[in-house]
Amino acid sequence: IWQRWVGEPDGKQRTIKFPMRLTPVDGGKWTIYAGCQGTGGIIYDKIAIKTGRDIEHLKPQTDATLTSQTDSTGKALATGFTEIQIIRPDDQGQGKVISAAGRLIADGDQPVSNEVAENNSIALQRMVNEARSIKGNKTILIPRGVYRFARKASIILDHVDDLTIDGQGSEFIFQKLYQGDCFLLMQCNRVVIKNLFIDWNWDYMPIASLGTVAKASDDSKTFEFTFADCNEQQIQKAAQMKWLMLMPIDADKLYRKRDEAQPEKFTINDAKPKLEVKGDRIIAQFPRPVALAEGQSYIIRHLYYNLIAFKIASGSHLTFEDVTIYSLPGMGWLNTGTTHHWRFNRCRIVRREGSRHPLTTAADGIHAGESKGNVIIENCEFTGLGDDCINLHDNTWQGGLKFGDHDKQLKLLNCPKHRLRIAAGDVLRFYNADLSPTGIELTVAQEPIYDGHPNAYVNSTTTTIDFKQTVPRSLSYLAIVANTRFATDNVRIANNRFVRTFGRGILYSGNDVTVENNVFDRIGGNAIQVQADIVDLHWAEGVGTDNMVIRNNRFSNVNPSGRWEGAVIYTGGRLPWGPMSYPLFKRFLVENNHFINPPGPAMSFTASRD
Repeated sequence: IWQRWVGEPDGKQRTIKFPMRLTPVDGGKWTIYAGCQGTGGIIYDKIAIKTGRDIEHLKPQTDATLTSQTDSTGKALATGFTEIQIIRPDDQGQGKVISAAGRLIADGDQPVSNEVAENNSIALQRMVNEARSIKGNKTILIPRGVYRFARKASIILDHVDDLTIDGQGSEFIFQKLYQGDCFLLMQCNRVVIKNLFIDWNWDYMPIASLGTVAKASDDSKTFEFTFADCNEQQIQKAAQMKWLMLMPIDADKLYRKRDEAQPEKFTINDAKPKLEVKGDRIIAQFPRPVALAEGQSYIIRHLYYNLIAFKIASGSHLTFEDVTIYSLPGMGWLNTGTTHHWRFNRCRIVRREGSRHPLTTAADGIHAGESKGNVIIENCEFTGLGDDCINLHDNTWQGGLKFGDHDKQLKLLNCPKHRLRIAAGDVLRFYNADLSPTGIELTVAQEPIYDGHPNAYVNSTTTTIDFKQTVPRSLSYLAIVANTRFATDNVRIANNRFVRTFGRGILYSGNDVTVENNVFDRIGGNAIQVQADIVDLHWAEGVGTDNMVIRNNRFSNVNPSGRWEGAVIYTGGRLPWGPMSYPLFKRFLVENNHFINPPGPAMSFTASRD
């Protein structure tokens, strides 16, 4: 259970209740562990084991007074997304055309050399730089082919406006690993990227391996893995890579089948195995017993947050159209900053036809850590992702608030620079530890001071902020902070397919959203999760949702992991303070959806109203 509880530094005693779902263990037992990360104590006052769960089941009712505008109390019904226009450059033949013919070298009968792949990266960057210097509309036209890129640097679009990159069905294969992105778009406006396929060179470094336990030792520490889809060189690579996590998988269908006897995943962490190749097998010796099952196949994950296809760092009116990602060792799209008016149309993250790779992207498909909203995602498809398909939210912070050296200053402990992206003039909103509002908003007077080692982006950074107003002394050490400059609101997610993937379908926290006409089939976690979530210092996401419409969707065999009460649609929060009661989630309209074989409630709402 990913949950840590915190208390005020004054040591006041708190009582927290929470349920655990314990599935039967044939011939075995459950052991419950809990601990204090810092100084403190835990008292087990009561442990109750019982059948069933405390969920209030409500029968559907028809309200004859319901209209399309208001409910029976006269309150406005949720209306969701408001239509917007995404402005495109004129990509219909007008403007300057920059041809990649003769500048990018495509594969022939054999892949090009690594040196040529490095030169392709340089050549594409030069074309982008040339486009930046041209006023008005311009198009980079790629002759159809397979092109490789091997430079340890992003293709950077910096302050480029009115640009179309037309791949004309070309395929870009990336084959150099670094912490970054294939494409970085910074402060770009009216840009279209279309007709492009993107893939990763698995022979250079596998994202994950598909292994089957052929034999297990009696002490469950030593396992023989076979790799039916790997040749000798690929097995050697799998043994040389890190083993980050193991996830059970149906080796035929390449999907996590429902099996409550098998844990959802095994995170390796400090239990790193010693690996030895013997012929066509890898012998894995773990330092302690691991509950892997003989005959079961597993995704062995080697890479996770490593390389992003497209990172967007602020911008407006951006369109991705007919872009397909076959695989990549990170996310598909990541947004940071104040991007607004961005659209995905007919984009896909799917396996290449005939591929046996266990994963497509190692992490999320489309992810926004913050934005200015106005997002359209339609006619897209997501298959085989290692994490959530769509994750849209704004970041928050909670890590220890201290009063500063004068009455207009605060110090935020454990607040790296990227967590809130604070600038002079920003208005910060403060919440209590349970995310209920304090009513306090303060305006930042100047650029904050960051004290982080070795840099301002490590979790232990202290951020010192001067405000224009006096800081109220009523603020708690555990206060939660959001930067109101960001608001991932007004979102439409429509006519998409989420099929046989390993994370959640949609994770969302924002306002004015419509999710309609989508197909969710065999999603590993919840199909739709609307949540405010703070997990240690790893992430803090969202402050609630108002005005959400969920209609005309089909949900089939989702959430085999049974997470979050096994709900198909889950609305609620997870905070270090413990369970919340303040209604963070308001005004939902859920209509005309079809639920097939849900493992738990079709819908579960907590901290909600209307």
